[in-house]
Amino acid sequence: MDTKKSPRDEAIKHEAEHYDEVPLWKSFRGYAVLGIGLLGGIMSVHQIYLQEYVYVVIFISVLAMLLYFVAKGHLWSVFVLMLLIVFHSISNWIYFGVIEQKSGAWMALFFGFVILSYFMMPVLRVEQKRRFLQKQAKEGRVIDTSVLNNNHEDKESVKTGSVDSGHLNLSNVVIAVLLGALLIVFVLIWQNDGGERVGSGQSGGTTLVTAQELVDIELSHYRLPYKIDNGFYVFDVHAVSRSEIAYSIQATNYAVSDIDWTEFGPVLKGVMTSDYCKTDAKDSDIIFTYKYFDKVKEHIGSYSITPRDCF
Repeated sequence: MDTKKSPRDEAIKHEAEHYDEVPLWKSFRGYAVLGIGLLGGIMSVHQIYLQEYVYVVIFISVLAMLLYFVAKGHLWSVFVLMLLIVFHSISNWIYFGVIEQKSGAWMALFFGFVILSYFMMPVLRVEQKRRFLQKQAKEGRVIDTSVLNNNHEDKESVKTGSVDSGHLNLSNVVIAVLLGALLIVFVLIWQNDGGERVGSGQSGGTTLVTAQELVDIELSHYRLPYKIDNGFYVFDVHAVSRSEIAYSIQATNYAVSDIDWTEFGPVLKGVMTSDYCKTDAKDSDIIFTYKYFDKVKEHIGSYSITPRDCF
């Protein structure tokens, strides 16, 4: 029974059967390289704005290498790139949705799905179908002599039913493995206290008693130094006493002379107080003391937040 295929299915079939004749810029590989390359460039510009220069160099280098091998038709690079897209989408959703509680975090999953379905899945199907045809040719089961000779001329070659069913099954296996891996990663991260961050307004729902316990949780999730804002890094956290925690923060882009602490200090305290009042520290009568240092670690100023500041 003859079933009509969609234009995309026909395009994938045509590209697999005429692989060497379809220009790269007209192929699904070319679309993927161009689209993902542009998206990677946009992401790099944002990271440059955040002064994450090392990350940008590593990101561009890895992405360029993978896109090069995708353009060359290496199946392993297609799988690796798909895994990285999935990992990036899930990690962003977990960070912004679970840890930061941002309402638009689902957009990370949406864009990841769009990139996979629109750019990567056609490339994967073309590469799978091409390899199927090559295998058929080696086994002598291909009628079209041009396929046997790897010339890929425009003739009827293989029975499409066997090819399509093979690709459909393999694609389902790949999707199932990816989704299973994502589910495992998500469950592991979710079980890890939901990524609780002390002092950032997130609470795991457990009343913590001592300052040292809060510090231990803080350092179990974040390795010092860690970034809290553009140009601001926490380089030390310790319990001063049973009821006080001291944070040492470096402003890497500023000198003491650049900051008017009498104006800047109250603004910072207001922001941090709002976050503090949403944590378990308030209920445990724990004081947070913040000490700020400039780019050469010269002291700029300090302030403390107590439960009384929440009323």
